[in-house]
Parts: sequence; structure tokens; C-alpha cells
Amino acid sequence: MRNFSFNEGDEYRDYRDADDEESVESGFLIPAEFEMMHMAQLDLASVDLNQRLLAESIRMLEKSWLWRFRSIKSKLELIKKSYTELTSLMEQVGNDEE
Repeated sequence: MRNFSFNEGDEYRDYRDADDEESVESGFLIPAEFEMMHMAQLDLASVDLNQRLLAESIRMLEKSWLWRFRSIKSKLELIKKSYTELTSLMEQVGNDEE
């Protein structure tokens, strides 16, 4: 972290923690940072998968000719049901692969 001091003109002081210097100088992540990065990537992948499942369930339901005549409440119920079914299907596929 750099602290720009406006009282001393254009000079600045460079304040860094010892951990920051070690990770920057070595170019490698320490195990805690690696684990946090891995968890963040898993969370992003999970969010992406859920968004795709939701979009796919809506896309499937829109293909029905009755879709336009349903109320918003019934559409939401159908989307919820379809999404949960797709999610459970994906979980079963994941369990079968293991």
C-alpha cells in the first residue's frame, strides 16, 4: 500500500506488509491465497451453471404454445418446478460420474 503524503511535496512513502512483499517478490501464491482463489473460482462456476440452468428451463417452457396464455404466477411456478428438476437431474449426473 502506498501512502501519498501531500505535505512533503511529490515524494511518497511505500508502506507494505512483510507478507505482501514475499508474495509479490516470489511470484507465487501462498497456500491461503491459492485456496481463496480456488473457492472464488468454484463459486463463479456454480453461479454460471445456475444461470445457464435457469435460462435453459425458461427456454424449454417458452416453446409450449400454452405459455403465452398463462398468468405470470403460473409461469413463475412452472419455471421454479422446471429449474428444480434440472438441478436435481444435474446432481444425479454428477453423482453417477463419481
